Amino acid sequence: KLDNKLYSQWCLKSLADLEPAPYVVSAEAVCLFMGGNLMGANDKIEDAIAQAPKDQLVNSVYASLLLATNSQDRARAAVEKALSLESSNNWKLPYIGAARLCPNIECSEKYWQRVLRIPNKRWK
Repeated sequence: KLDNKLYSQWCLKSLADLEPAPYVVSAEAVCLFMGGNLMGANDKIEDAIAQAPKDQLVNSVYASLLLATNSQDRARAAVEKALSLESSNNWKLPYIGAARLCPNIECSEKYWQRVLRIPNKRWK
């Protein structure tokens, strides 16, 4: 089993030499969260949001962290914002967040169907 603290340290180390662009800062927030540093994760994701307030993926990561900490109302607002933002990348994460927040199976199924229609990214 992977130790979360060890994973968090490795994760942060792998990002250490990268420019602090919004996606990198968002990834750092996830690393900190996985290591149990909720305050640090919150500070990082807020930094990323400040850098890129209209970025769909950054807002989706924010929503995911809020969901993981049971901040349902704030997560719902973040998901709604992410879904309202235009993106040419067809990210799955905002729709996954929306599906997780649905009050019933019909709502959830609608968003999961959307996730399944988005092609997987192929990195070269």
